[in-house]
Amino acid sequence: MDFRKLGQNIAVFVLLVGLPFGVHAAMNAETEQLARWQLNNADLLVDEGKYMEAVEYIDSAFEMSQYPKTRSDALLAKAMVLATFLDAPAEAVKTYRQLAKEFPSYHEIADYQSAFLLLQTGKNEAAKKEFRAYLAKYPNGRFHFQAEAMLESLGVPGFRPDRPTIVEGRPVMRVLLSKRGKQVVIRTTGGESICIDGVGCQPTLVFKPSDGYCTVNGILIKRPKLTVKSNGPMKVIVGGKSKKVRGNVTIENMSGKLHVLNLVNIEDYLRSVVPAESYSSWPMETLKAQAIAARTYAYYQKLHRTDRAYDVRADTYDQMYGGVDRETKRTDRAVLETAGKVLTHGGKPILSQYTANSGGYTADAGAVFGTSKPYLIAHSDPASLKGKMASWKRSYTTGEIIRALRKIGVDASGLTSIAPEFTGPSGRLVKVRLHHAKGSTVVRTRTTLASSRVLKLPEVLMGIEKQGDTYVFRGRGHGHGVGYSQWGAAELGKQQWRYGQILAFYYPNTIVENLWE
Repeated sequence: MDFRKLGQNIAVFVLLVGLPFGVHAAMNAETEQLARWQLNNADLLVDEGKYMEAVEYIDSAFEMSQYPKTRSDALLAKAMVLATFLDAPAEAVKTYRQLAKEFPSYHEIADYQSAFLLLQTGKNEAAKKEFRAYLAKYPNGRFHFQAEAMLESLGVPGFRPDRPTIVEGRPVMRVLLSKRGKQVVIRTTGGESICIDGVGCQPTLVFKPSDGYCTVNGILIKRPKLTVKSNGPMKVIVGGKSKKVRGNVTIENMSGKLHVLNLVNIEDYLRSVVPAESYSSWPMETLKAQAIAARTYAYYQKLHRTDRAYDVRADTYDQMYGGVDRETKRTDRAVLETAGKVLTHGGKPILSQYTANSGGYTADAGAVFGTSKPYLIAHSDPASLKGKMASWKRSYTTGEIIRALRKIGVDASGLTSIAPEFTGPSGRLVKVRLHHAKGSTVVRTRTTLASSRVLKLPEVLMGIEKQGDTYVFRGRGHGHGVGYSQWGAAELGKQQWRYGQILAFYYPNTIVENLWE
């Protein structure tokens, strides 16, 4: 397993792509292949900022695999995501304890990481005890220098801020526009000059990768990264797609492909995001609630992606970012009148998950994703039933389901029934049991049956009925159901709810803080 240093002494465990076959003769190779795919997909989800979804896929891989390497990789990956991206060190410690118990060869890693996480959460005495135990057990261990340094640092009282640090100025978001560009064209949109420091200004700049650097209008510029500036919006064209953006743009040659970032202050970024995530005709209080939820999401990602090349992507992997052309007057007002407002819990920005429609009942993050948050809990949401995508129906023959599952390595030949195995507090089918010719198989619904690779079901808040050779899925909602329901918030706005009330309803146990002007 490859280790990357993230922050101060935090080992990030990168998931392996390789798939070992033939280790156990009785192992179902197709099932193991799916488990490894799920681990690799979890790694991609982390890169996309979908941390809870990543834990869901990791848990699915762990439960599905019988191979020790896959199961230990899953526990390592889960602990990393919990500690690094989900601000859940206590859950990460539990995962490390589980790793050490099930796989003794990982005891040293688990012991050191657990001690380090205890220190990070301000439990200094417990951390001191753990570091001493580590050094006694592994006097020449791989982390003994770090453990000694941590013990020295424990002479200083721990500090945990009671509230978020007030930011000086508006944070600048690094928005990924493209990471595989073969050519990038940047043009002026209103007669302004677009310039590169030390290179000059032109109305149009054409970038192409060359010799590890870039050519600009045919001239090789030997710099690792080029920053394009303008006193007005610029049009960025990559692969035939264009986007007008504010702020600056950076271009970097990464392995022969152009990596393009838009550096834009967070409030200007939101001017494009809010109308892409909501209809500008929705009630103003709903738009303000969406602005705060989107701002919180963006700021959370910025704080947790310091080791990455970008903070957010400009598409649905994070939040839709359409650039200047997507802005509207009403959503601009919503952003302006909530500037700097961020949702917090325990003095930290929250991971403000949102879904298109909760189907009348929001989901518990712990049940759906496998990691809990006190502000992402299940509760009734009747307003969402009045919005679009509140209910749906899908029908598939037995043969269609068997063939779809086979594509991801699940053998359900001779399928006779699909029965609920575990239902969350919201009524969502978290796991189902497939009864088939070889017996039965339990799978996580969202990562297998309902996934985009299989039946593409809108939600897992559903019932399943067999009618002859056809399975009928009747459900409510669209998305994962966790957190803020966009269509529900639209209905609450029509009922004259203020944005603070909407946010408190969907994110209980949080407060709205002003972190910048």
